[in-house]
Parts: sequence; C-alpha cells; structure tokens
Amino acid sequence: MSKKNIVSIILLGILFVVTSAFSSVVTYNKINVENTSPVENKNTIYLGNNTFEIVNNSGKSIKDIDVVSDKAVVFDDLQASINKKETANLHFEGEIKDINQLFDIKVTFDDDSEKQLVNLPLKMLKSATIQKEDDLIYVDYVLLTDKKANTKDTELAIKEEEDRIAAEEAARLEAERIAAEQAAAQQAAAQQAAAQQAAWQAQQATYSQPVYQQPVAEPVQSVNEGCLGGALFND
Repeated sequence: MSKKNIVSIILLGILFVVTSAFSSVVTYNKINVENTSPVENKNTIYLGNNTFEIVNNSGKSIKDIDVVSDKAVVFDDLQASINKKETANLHFEGEIKDINQLFDIKVTFDDDSEKQLVNLPLKMLKSATIQKEDDLIYVDYVLLTDKKANTKDTELAIKEEEDRIAAEEAARLEAERIAAEQAAAQQAAAQQAAAQQAAWQAQQATYSQPVYQQPVAEPVQSVNEGCLGGALFND
C-alpha cells in the first residue's frame, strides 16, 4: 500500500471521528435557526419558525391576539376564534435578535374584554396555555428546551398592584364625595342662617311701637249752671 493511500485512510478516519463528535453535540444556537420547511402536521413544532402552540383555558373564546410591547413583531390574523379548551398554532413575524427577549401580548375575548399577558419569551416558546384561576389569568408555557415555567407570580403581583391603586382611587373618590357633601351642607346652613337673619331684620324694620294717647276728660258741669237752669224752669 502506498504512502498516499495510507495518508488518505488516516485523514478519512480523522474526518469520521470529528464528524461523529460534532453530530452528537446539540448546540443551543440551533434553536435560533429559521426552518423554511413547510409544516406538514399542524401539531408539529419546528425549531425557530416563529410558531408555537397555544391552549385556551381562559373560560372565554379568543378572537384576537396582538403583540403590544414591540410593534415590529406581529401575529398572523386569527382565521377563526380560539374557543374554550381549544388548541391552535400561532405564528408571528418580525426579527428577534435576542431569543430570550420577553414580550407582552394582548388577548381580546369574544365579549370584547381584554387581558394583557406579560413576560412571554415568544422566540423560545414551544407551547403556551392561558390559564384562569379565580379571577387571575396567567400563562403556563413550555420552552423549546422543554423547560416549563409560568407567569402566575408576575400576574399576581400586577393584579395586587392594580387592586391597590383601585382601592386608593376609590378611597380618594369617597373622601371627595364626603367633603363635597359636607361643603354643600355647610353652604346650605349658611344660606338658611342668612335668610333667617334677613327675615328678622325685615320684621324689625316694619314693626312700629303703638303710641299711648292721654284719655280726654269729659267737661264738668258747674253748680251755677245747674241752678240757673232750675230757675229758668221754675219761672
């Protein structure tokens, strides 16, 4: 066997070993590689194709989903509502340089109510389940690395803050209402007192003290006048 053939065999062996070693390594960057292959099965999630599965356990049908934290990233329009307990695939467009970037999305329900869901790593999502617990809505999700996480604590903190602000606003409005009622009562009392004072002053102005008149004495008949009269009558 010639030296040339021996060298070729050695190089082929080295190449095989190196190729085998690299083929057994799964790199994290592979997740960020766009896959242009057509989706043959709607339940298949391809790495890096900006598609993830969504499950609606919110208790309401969903008619629209929008990205609100980054206008450069948009979801495809929903072809139909995502009904209760229904599963669908969501696809979004837009360049995301950081695969761990977190996004806030707005979900619009069929009754036109809205809910903003926060801190979702869209590029890394394999599936996302919208959950409802009492009056709290949050997301359970699975990453492309199969790691599971949720936004429950974050949504709970946001709700507590919203409730605190709402309580403070209600207390402020109640204090303003009470102050307005007190001011109105004071103004009414002042107006009533002023009206009473004006009426009293008017009464005093029109009241006159009666004048005391000395009684007139009747004329006294003298004795002489009586005798004269008698004399005249005797004649």
